[in-house]
Amino acid sequence: MKVDTVNINPGNVTEQVMFEDSFGGTQTGSPENFTSEISIGNEICWQAIPRDAQTGDTVTIDKITYEADTNILGVTELLCNCQGHVAGNALHGTEGDEQEYGVYFTVTRGTEPPVQFFIDPKLKIHNTTP
Repeated sequence: MKVDTVNINPGNVTEQVMFEDSFGGTQTGSPENFTSEISIGNEICWQAIPRDAQTGDTVTIDKITYEADTNILGVTELLCNCQGHVAGNALHGTEGDEQEYGVYFTVTRGTEPPVQFFIDPKLKIHNTTP
C-alpha cells in the first residue's frame, strides 16, 4: 500500500492510497474496489510506505479487521507486529468467495501528531490450493 502522506486527510483517503500485491494485482479505480486474488494457504502480509520516501514521513498498518462476506482469514482482527506490518493466512473459503476487510493505518508527518485512517479493500479466493 502506497500512501500520499503529504496530501492525505480524513476527507480524501481513497484518492491518496494505492494498492498492489505480490500476487500480480494492481489497483485500477478506487482502492476500496481493489481485490487481491489469493489461494487457501497463502500468507497475506500488509505493509505500507509513503508514496514519496524523501518526505521522511512514515506509514504503519495498525490492524486488519474482518468487515463482511466470507471470513477468509478466520479471525475478526489481526494486529500490527513491531515493524508496522500485519500478517495473516487464508484459511477458509472456496473459489470465488470474497472478504471485505478494513485497513487501519497511521500516517506520521515529521513532528506532527500521528493520524489514523481507514480503508476497506477485498480478498478473493481464486484457487483453493496455493
